[in-house]
Amino acid sequence: MKRKDMQTRQKNRVRRRVSGRLCALLVIALLAGGLPTGVSMSTYAVEAAELGEGYSDAKPTVAEGDDTTGTPEDDDLGGNDASTVTPEPAVPTEPDAEAVPTPEPTRDAEETEPTPTKEPETGEATLTPEPTKDAEDATPTPTKKPGNADATPTPTKEPGKEETTPEPTPTKKPNKDKVTPTPEPTGDAQVTEPAPTEEPDEVTPTPKPTKTPSWAVPTESDDARYQYLLGIDAKVISIDDPPEGYKSAAEAAKNMKTITIPVWKMTASGRKYTSSAQLTVNKKLAKNVLAIFKEIYALDIKFPIKVVKGYGYRKVGGVGLSKSRIMSIHSFGAAIDINPSDYDNDYFLGKGNDLRDKSNPYCIPDEVIAVFEKYGWFWGGNFEICADTMHFQYFELGMLTYQGNSPFRTLKVKSGYMTGTDVRNLQQRLCELGFAVSIDGVYGNKTANAVKKYQKSRGLEETGQVDYKTWETIINETHYMAYAF
Repeated sequence: MKRKDMQTRQKNRVRRRVSGRLCALLVIALLAGGLPTGVSMSTYAVEAAELGEGYSDAKPTVAEGDDTTGTPEDDDLGGNDASTVTPEPAVPTEPDAEAVPTPEPTRDAEETEPTPTKEPETGEATLTPEPTKDAEDATPTPTKKPGNADATPTPTKEPGKEETTPEPTPTKKPNKDKVTPTPEPTGDAQVTEPAPTEEPDEVTPTPKPTKTPSWAVPTESDDARYQYLLGIDAKVISIDDPPEGYKSAAEAAKNMKTITIPVWKMTASGRKYTSSAQLTVNKKLAKNVLAIFKEIYALDIKFPIKVVKGYGYRKVGGVGLSKSRIMSIHSFGAAIDINPSDYDNDYFLGKGNDLRDKSNPYCIPDEVIAVFEKYGWFWGGNFEICADTMHFQYFELGMLTYQGNSPFRTLKVKSGYMTGTDVRNLQQRLCELGFAVSIDGVYGNKTANAVKKYQKSRGLEETGQVDYKTWETIINETHYMAYAF
C-alpha cells in the first residue's frame, strides 16, 4: 500500500513537471511567433504518454543549430528528491561494453568542463555525459573501440541535416607531475616510426702523447743524423778536410763525454759478476749510449764485456784500408767496439763473412745487436766491403768503401821481384797455416809455390798469384793476425 502511494505521488509529480514544461514551451512559441523548428506537439504528446508509465529524464528533441534558451522551470529537472525512483541506465550498444552512468548536467554545463575519465586499457568505451538542450554542438556518444583504446569515435550523421564537424571537448589541463602516455595511432593513421638513433661508434680514447725520452736522437735519415751531430749532410769525410769542431784530436775531444756503464764480467772459470766500465762518446749521444748498455746489462744472458772502446781520432784501418784517407766514425764519438781483442769479434774481409765461433761467450750475440738497432745504431757486420763484427756506429754503413778497384796489389813472380809490407804479411799468414816460406818481404818462386799449395787446399785456382779472392780467403782464415801491411 505504501509502495503504491509512492508510485502515485511520483506519477503526479512527473505529470506536473511535464505540464509545466509544455506550458512554458507554448508561451515561448507564442512570443516568438510559432513553435521552434523541428518541434511538434506530437513529440510532447509522446513524451507525456511515456511519462505516464514511469519517470524518465527525457527532454524535448532539439535540432542542432537551434538557438533555444531554457526557462527557469528547468531547475526542477535535477531530480534531487530522495523519493525519486532512479531509472535503469541505458544499455550500451554492445553487450560486453561496461557502461558508466552519466551524471545529469545542470544549467551551468556550458561553463563547467567535464572531468575526463581515464580510458581503460582493455578497450572498453566510456560514456560521454549527455549535453543539455543549450549545447550548441552535440558530442556523439562513442561505442566500444574495437581493439584500440585511443581510436577516435565516428559521429553519426543526422538525417536531413548538413554534416558538421564537432568541436573537440576541452580537456583538463594535465598535471605536470603525471606522465601522459603517448596515444596509439588509429587504424587509418600513418604510423611514423621514430628515427633510429645511431649508436655512437666505440670511442677509442686518444692516447696522451708520451714524453720524448731523454735518450732519443734523430733516426729518420742519415742526413738528419749528420746534421744533429756534425751540422752537415751525410758524406764521406776525408781526414784531410774534417768538419768544424773536429779539425784536430784536441778540438774533437771538447765534444766528448766519458760515462760509466754497467757491465758483466766473467772469471776464467766462467763465473759472471757485475762491474762497470768507462766509455767516451759524443756528449750528444751520451744518454742514448747509457740507455743501450743498461738494457744490455739487464739481458738474461748476462753478456760479458772484457773491453769496450768509443772515441778515437783517426782514419779507418783494417786490411786493404791502410792507404785509405777516409775518416773513422770513432773520430766523432759515434762508434763503439765491444770485445775487439777477442778472436771471434774481428774484421772479416768481404760482405757477409761473419766467420765467428758463436759458442764463444765473448762473441757478440744477436740480443746485443738487437738492442743497438732498437736505439738507432747499426752493426758493422753489415758493411758492404767487410764484416766488422765488433763494431757499432750511429751513422749508416754506406760510407766505408775501398779507394780504387782493388784494396790489394796482385802479388806475382816477375823480374825484379815484388817487395813490400804486404808481401811480408802474406808470408806470415802462410807460415801460420803451416806452409813453410821465408818471411823476407820478397815475392819469389818459393813464396809462389807455397801460394799454389794453399790455393789447391782451399779449392781455389792454382795460379801462384795472390789476387783479391786469394787475399780474402787467407785473411779471413787468419783474421786474428795484424791487418796493417
